[in-house]
Amino acid sequence: MTIFAFALAVTIYVSSDTTILGILKNDYAVGIYSTSVKIYQIAQSLLSAILTVTIPRLAMLWGQKKAKRI
Repeated sequence: MTIFAFALAVTIYVSSDTTILGILKNDYAVGIYSTSVKIYQIAQSLLSAILTVTIPRLAMLWGQKKAKRI
């Protein structure tokens, strides 16, 4: 029950920005904000994937003193 309550609280916190914006502004502002959040999340996922792939390889090359090849 505690884990469920924690997950529910996190979900409410994360989605509250769009809800509050919807209360204060119109649907157009919510649409623009939602689109920008989706674009940001795509960019963040792409950067995370690139770093996940490149960091171990660079660390291995650095450890073998072959970093000058890069």
